[in-house]
Amino acid sequence: MPPRPLGCLPQEIVLEVFGCAGVSRLVEVEARPRVGAVGAAFAKPGRWSRVLKFAMKDAEISRLAVAKNLTPMTSYTFRCRAGVTTADLGPEWSGEAGRLVPEIYGPWSDEVRSSIHWSPYDRVGVVNADP
Repeated sequence: MPPRPLGCLPQEIVLEVFGCAGVSRLVEVEARPRVGAVGAAFAKPGRWSRVLKFAMKDAEISRLAVAKNLTPMTSYTFRCRAGVTTADLGPEWSGEAGRLVPEIYGPWSDEVRSSIHWSPYDRVGVVNADP
């Protein structure tokens, strides 16, 4: 049986996660259902839920990934954030400090309000890769 194409099931969406080459990073992506235009003044948006978490290598500029177990026939809003493992931050994070805080993340992409990003790691972005 041939392999099935990415995102061919109705509960899957193919996303392109992109960032900056030269920096290893952890990436988290969350999704929540969009509120329709009709009745939007009274409807509350859905809750954010994590759909992807992975590590991008320093040579990667982007990666196609499949968000699974989504509700078919539903539009979603996505947000993402980048982070690092504390082991990558140097010897001061070894031992107890690194064990207590194994990962550090910057702000979610929808929370960034200025051109100042979480330095030294550039922000990451997500786009729906389906044509």
